[in-house]
Amino acid sequence: MCKISVIIPVYNRGFCIGECIESVQRQTVADLEIICVDDGSTDDTVDRINEYITKDSRIKLYSVEHLGPGAARNYGIKKAKGRYVSFLDSDDLYLDSDSLEIMICAAEDKQMSVCGSRIYRFVDGVHIMQNPFVYLMDIEEYGTEVRFADIQYPYEYTGFIYRREFLLDNNIIFPDYKRCEDPVFQAKALNHAEEYLMTSVRLYEVRTIPGKLEVEWNSHYVLDTLKGIKELIDLADKYDYRILKSIALEYTYENTRRLKENADGEGMRLLNEICASSDSAVDDSMAGVFMYYTKHCPNLINKIEQYLRALQVKTVLIYGMGKYGKTFYGLLSQTSVEILGGIDRKADSFEDIPVYHPDDDLPVVDAIMITTRYSDGIREQLESRDSARVLNTFVMLDEIMKSIRQSWVYQGIT
Repeated sequence: MCKISVIIPVYNRGFCIGECIESVQRQTVADLEIICVDDGSTDDTVDRINEYITKDSRIKLYSVEHLGPGAARNYGIKKAKGRYVSFLDSDDLYLDSDSLEIMICAAEDKQMSVCGSRIYRFVDGVHIMQNPFVYLMDIEEYGTEVRFADIQYPYEYTGFIYRREFLLDNNIIFPDYKRCEDPVFQAKALNHAEEYLMTSVRLYEVRTIPGKLEVEWNSHYVLDTLKGIKELIDLADKYDYRILKSIALEYTYENTRRLKENADGEGMRLLNEICASSDSAVDDSMAGVFMYYTKHCPNLINKIEQYLRALQVKTVLIYGMGKYGKTFYGLLSQTSVEILGGIDRKADSFEDIPVYHPDDDLPVVDAIMITTRYSDGIREQLESRDSARVLNTFVMLDEIMKSIRQSWVYQGIT
């Protein structure tokens, strides 16, 4: 048994697989193996890997039929001999050479089955930290214990190492999908672990190469996507994970048009099922998201105030007074922005502010803050009858988070 098996599923990446393998070879953990699982490549990928095998006995190559990256990773887990396993996409790289060694030592010292790290994306000559949910909190270099129930973030699995026995004993595998398989795996692994370790080491670089971000929207891929989303929602409902459910629904909303255009009969049935169950959940889950951000980003309220001040917004109405609207009211009331009322079809007073029906005469304000998911029709209605600026709170939060992420730019990584 070696310390760790790095599993690399690969398909038609002959032009970059060499750099990927070399980044693993630079790791200071000498007792490792590199498992390349070729998923039916038709280019020179296999030949390129074999060139490295002749010089490094730690590299193993297995070939499977073209079943997708999830199935290839599962095959790698079965073949692995490492105490831990990690997953590296064939067009990405490992960054700091001591990352795996630090993560293994930290996991063993604190007897954790799962240990995570920082992931960066290389854009315009700089490395930008990619996983914002986790890094709103302070993380010690050698590990801070985290509860999945507090985070509920199902992405960035490539920045983690997993004790192989933990995965096998609990039958935690990648589902047989060609898309949306990785967040399902990650959510199940972290949920089963309950607590895991996060380190501040810089393990992973997501590379931007031609064609990498192109998404194929055919009926098969759409169906796999919807199956993955449904699994995440089912897990969220089972454990009352509001943030996780919001993340799953967010992807559905962002891609509704593409999903509808390319779904077959089974896909449409699944999409309708997801959408039908989401209406009452969105408000509740987004309230949970704001509660999360407030907990882990203590300066969020100041960021909201700065955002509105830059737009010269001093007075507002809040459109939508459900759980999310009321949560947003609680945040905004801690700023200097004056809230003159709410707008809701179920008009009723709330706290010390009046709540108007959308058809009522509304007081003059600098902006109307929309807290409902589908805002285009509402925006058009408001802009046609009112001179106030109309702002979407979801867009505002996204822009605030982008500004925070930009402050995490790390330059000079070699």
